[in-house]
Amino acid sequence: MSSNETPSAVPEAAPAGPGSLSRVLGALWSPGRTFASVAARPAVLVPMLVLLVFQMVMIGALYAPVFAPFQKTQMAERMADLSPDQRAQVERQQQAMDTPAGRAIGMVSALVFGSVFYLLQLVVWAAVLYFVFTLMMSGRAQFKVVLSVALYAAAVDIPHFLVLAPLAVARQDPRVYFGPAALVDAPSPVTFPYILLTRLDVFSLWAWGLAAVGLALAYKKKSQQVMVAVGAVFVVAAVITAAIQAATAAMFHVG
Repeated sequence: MSSNETPSAVPEAAPAGPGSLSRVLGALWSPGRTFASVAARPAVLVPMLVLLVFQMVMIGALYAPVFAPFQKTQMAERMADLSPDQRAQVERQQQAMDTPAGRAIGMVSALVFGSVFYLLQLVVWAAVLYFVFTLMMSGRAQFKVVLSVALYAAAVDIPHFLVLAPLAVARQDPRVYFGPAALVDAPSPVTFPYILLTRLDVFSLWAWGLAAVGLALAYKKKSQQVMVAVGAVFVVAAVITAAIQAATAAMFHVG
């Protein structure tokens, strides 16, 4: 290089942006900035661990005051339709559950199955969104990005559970809704219209809106188009799951 040449400027590094952990809560109060960061730098492990730990803490905290009494109430309601032999078997099961070992097994089972089912729901939801936007709408985004968007949108569950917990403890019933389902009594067994009403929850709609914001940035599509597509997926999924749950409740008389 001659003495008359000016050294080329070294490009400045792009700002790192918020970390994976701070983005979990950032998705709630700054979704545009947060999901722009998620689309550029998707993360799965950190938000998954945060949601999983929070889920397990909430299940553990609510098991004794809410889930265990609720299970006993449900079993007592079903005993009226059982034969004497079946009723005696249920009573033996209740006695086993009331022992320290039974309560420990019940809590561990609730933690394991509740957490696995929760994460499975998020992965399936992400897979459906990926199928719709990538395969049906010819979008371009990696599945990791879509899964990351779904996980960060699920941060809504943190304020949801914090609001739900004291109400569930007061009622000794985990079925607390923040939508039209709160205005009607739950039928036994639950019916398709009632289950559909439970899907129209403020927090569910909030999570749907956050997912739409994230997907619009990930796929670089218009917000209105993404809102309509995600809304259609939400409605179809709600109808299908409500139909399955209602059929199962009618078959096994699950309240």
